[in-house]
Amino acid sequence: MTTCSKTGAVLRETGWLPNLIVGNAQRGVFILLDLLANNQTYSGAITHIALGDGAVAPNASNTQLGNELARSAVAGASTVRSGLQVTFKTFFPDVLTPNDTYTEIGAFIDGTITLASGRLWSRLILAAPLVKASGEDNTITYRVTASV
Repeated sequence: MTTCSKTGAVLRETGWLPNLIVGNAQRGVFILLDLLANNQTYSGAITHIALGDGAVAPNASNTQLGNELARSAVAGASTVRSGLQVTFKTFFPDVLTPNDTYTEIGAFIDGTITLASGRLWSRLILAAPLVKASGEDNTITYRVTASV
């Protein structure tokens, strides 16, 4: 879910969008499987959410966004697990986020604020692009739901 605000008022909000958890060596679900096998090369913690303008459909072999343009850290206090669900929230302030048309979102494990750093966990193409204009802040809420 993404929200966009200008002068404190919410301008738009999307519904929940399905995304693809990637599955290739040292990324996505493979990191969780490695942790279960006691291979602790990567922490498994989603640390950053990134925005890009790529348009190619996600697939399990993705290692990065199509074209990453902006990135924000996931604050520890904004990460909540409840039952089989974990929710991450991150903030893209106007001053640090370029005015652009964003079409993709990715979640990264063990990333830094540096673009394309860390290990891609998941990627999605937005059903409707996020067109960021001057004076707009954006909040991305990312949710992982497991089923048993």
